[in-house]
Amino acid sequence: MMLHICCGPCSTHVARRLSENHTVVGYFYNPNIFPYKEWLLRYRAFIKVAEKGFLKDYFPKNILSKEKYQIEHEKFLKAIKEFENEPEGGTRCQVCFRLRLGKAARFAKELKENIFATTLTVGRNKKAEIINSIGKECATKYGLEFYEADFKKNDGFLESVKLSKELGLYRQHYCGCEFSLECKPSGLQQ
Repeated sequence: MMLHICCGPCSTHVARRLSENHTVVGYFYNPNIFPYKEWLLRYRAFIKVAEKGFLKDYFPKNILSKEKYQIEHEKFLKAIKEFENEPEGGTRCQVCFRLRLGKAARFAKELKENIFATTLTVGRNKKAEIINSIGKECATKYGLEFYEADFKKNDGFLESVKLSKELGLYRQHYCGCEFSLECKPSGLQQ
């Protein structure tokens, strides 16, 4: 199974849970994260989780150059154009999920994985029904199965916090994009 990973802390509980029944390969694709310094902090936390044995394998294995990061971030900005002022949890976020999960599905297909999942639903402010719906769409497009879950349930979010503290992982204070720094949440699950 390939697991799209949004950050190291979110991957801890999810990877541990999925590895009970699957061999888990991690994939870090998050062109929404801003600025590059923040992207590096989250990428390094992802690598730390992978190196602690939570994942069978992981991609990418090398740090994205600042130039390549900027190219990917421009793709994100182009995708969410006209949704910059949406409230957190609105249309901008759905477009962002679709961009990231679409790329993850394509990469899962390249790896010859039949199923993929995402850590996104462990976030306490992320709506699993929206993420799962987008994940299924992307999976169908590439002839894959999407593992539907709400990983925050049954204290999943709290477990991810606990594990990330034990591992000394960097924990971010905003979703990731420059707009999430400025927007107030609207109708998010608590």
